Amino acid sequence: MWQWHRQLKRAGAVIALMIFAFTAACHADTRKQYSVEGKVASVRVFRKDSAVVSLTRLRWTHSPKALSPLSVKAVLYGDAQALRSDLRPGTKVRATLVESAAGKWHALAYTVMAKNANNSTSPPPPADKNTDTLVFGLCVEPNPATPHSRVSFAMTLRNTGAEAVTCHRSSSQRFEIVAEREGRAVWKWSSGRFFTAAIETFTVRPGENVTYRAEWDLTDEEGRAVKPGTYQIRAWLKTMGKELPQAEDVSLAVR
Repeated sequence: MWQWHRQLKRAGAVIALMIFAFTAACHADTRKQYSVEGKVASVRVFRKDSAVVSLTRLRWTHSPKALSPLSVKAVLYGDAQALRSDLRPGTKVRATLVESAAGKWHALAYTVMAKNANNSTSPPPPADKNTDTLVFGLCVEPNPATPHSRVSFAMTLRNTGAEAVTCHRSSSQRFEIVAEREGRAVWKWSSGRFFTAAIETFTVRPGENVTYRAEWDLTDEEGRAVKPGTYQIRAWLKTMGKELPQAEDVSLAVR
């Protein structure tokens, strides 16, 4: 009888411990974790085991409701030397973020997505040089145009020099076109388009012509038909560090 009583008492203690553990788990920190991909803009190591990392061009795997910032500053913990080595500006990373009650972001973990053969992050390519021999031309048709119609853009990149020119760009966007009226942009070709964030390299040989094409349905950024008038069309090639070369502006008349 006494042994049975002792076993029952032990069983009660085990059950109480399980209830306590379950209750503690229910009251544990339940902040949501978000997986993001982005590029390192800057790193500031302020202690031996932590740093503040600025991440830009973010893509959220599980986007927080009503909050999908394109850039955040997050506190990340780890060895200071490793942080400096891994998280150089321009490095593409995948990170797990949580937001504190104070609205600050913390990185629970990170992974460098692109490394070279020496297992270190690849430095960004140098800014493009010797682009003076590249000429960028723009043709707009029809001109003049009528409202509710479409206009076509033909942009030709030509290397007028005797040597090949190699350029870099930081995304898959190859060019940009902007329509302005009275100094105010009313339409931008890249608006609403998605471009992959990856460094691309292209070479233009001597005498080579490269043609890019695009269209505009004569609507503004809000999707409304533009009013009759004169619009300045600006176009340029997208390259690392600067948007050059730029074509001569073309005046488009909408009648």
